[in-house]
Amino acid sequence: MAIIRFPIERRDHCAAGATVEHPEHGICEVLDIPDDAPMQRLLYRERDHAWVEADVRELEQVEEPVDEDIAAGLTDAFW
Repeated sequence: MAIIRFPIERRDHCAAGATVEHPEHGICEVLDIPDDAPMQRLLYRERDHAWVEADVRELEQVEEPVDEDIAAGLTDAFW
C-alpha cells in the first residue's frame, strides 16, 4: 500500500488522513475535503466499510493525520 500525501494547506483540523469520531457513525477516517464545501468531510466508516459525508462541526478528531516528515521515512512494508 502506498503512502498518500495531501497538500500542506489541507492538513488542518479533521484533515484528510485523520481519525475522527462522529456521534452517529463512530470511528471514521477522513478521506477528503470537498473543494466546493470546506465544512464537509468525506469519511470512511470503519465498522462497515461505508463512505459517509459529515459536517466538520459534528466531528471530534481522535488522531492526527500522518505528518509528512514522518511519512517520508516510512516504507510500504510499514503499512
